[in-house]
Amino acid sequence: MIELFYSGSGIEGQIQGTAWVALQAFSEYADHHKGIRATKGKSADAARLESIWPGSASILKRQALAAIADQAQVQLAAA
Repeated sequence: MIELFYSGSGIEGQIQGTAWVALQAFSEYADHHKGIRATKGKSADAARLESIWPGSASILKRQALAAIADQAQVQLAAA
């Protein structure tokens, strides 16, 4: 995660070291690096997509957003 914070996809210029980059690092990890379990009858791609949309990767990204907003003392609008 720390490596993605410093050198993840698109991390360059003035955004380096910001809360936005922290969220992007979590998103890159959750969507592209986090291990997935392909269940019987589903391809690895289908299992990854399911994780990204309603599954564990989606939950991880929501938790990261809440933690980063809390640390930055930013109030998020209700969804």
